[in-house]
Amino acid sequence: MCRACEVYLPLLLEDESGIAHGNDWANGFLRGMEFGKEDWALLLDDEDYGGSLVAIFALANENNPDPEMRSYKDPISADLRETLIAGAAAGTTQIYRYFKAQRFLTNDPLGNVPDFLRTMPKIGRNDPCPCGSGKKFKQCCGKTTLH
Repeated sequence: MCRACEVYLPLLLEDESGIAHGNDWANGFLRGMEFGKEDWALLLDDEDYGGSLVAIFALANENNPDPEMRSYKDPISADLRETLIAGAAAGTTQIYRYFKAQRFLTNDPLGNVPDFLRTMPKIGRNDPCPCGSGKKFKQCCGKTTLH
């Protein structure tokens, strides 16, 4: 499968009847969004990707004590739940693509650089250690310590 075609599926817990409601996963996802709120705010404001969170918000707030926070006033049917879970999976993939694209922008709000780009020159095993000790890297900071 091509890397651009990858799909990221949420891991859902099933209840005693074998039904995966998706509420716990969605609530956990929203809790995770508390880290880096500024970055998530940028996603929510993005016209192309902001809708990626709709199904996740609907599942997370299904049983919210405040009825105004619920996306549906009636209980979610099995068919609608399946649609929302599929939407959450698709949304997760879209969210991944959004943040992956952000990594390659020069004004990267996440402060990341692509994994394959170095910010410093590569240090070889036999090069002098960058710490300034005068030793070879492999005999200094690059040495494997076993405990």
